Amino acid sequence: MPTFEELSSQYAKRIFDAISKDGFKPYGRLTASDLRGSWTLAVLKEIRKEIDGLVYTKDQNPLTDFDKNKIHDGLARLLRLSSYQESIKLTESASNDDFTDLVDTIDNILKGKG
Repeated sequence: MPTFEELSSQYAKRIFDAISKDGFKPYGRLTASDLRGSWTLAVLKEIRKEIDGLVYTKDQNPLTDFDKNKIHDGLARLLRLSSYQESIKLTESASNDDFTDLVDTIDNILKGKG
């Protein structure tokens, strides 16, 4: 299994790639309509499932919440979010199709002021 930092880095790259593929720009205003059916939404949902499904290589037990938070902490740092809770909220909002929080958070990522 990759390290938590490697996982965070891989997830951040996938998010940035999806944002780029969707054509989202820092100087525009993102809307819920922009996110519906977007690559960004799909990638965030995938990442949420992947993090929830991670297991320790040695014993195949699920990762603890503490270790999942380490991944989210690294992801938050790479996305320039204020805390690991913001990273968790980002993936949870995507999974729940909560576009209000998601739009604001992605807009902050684009503007680099998470």
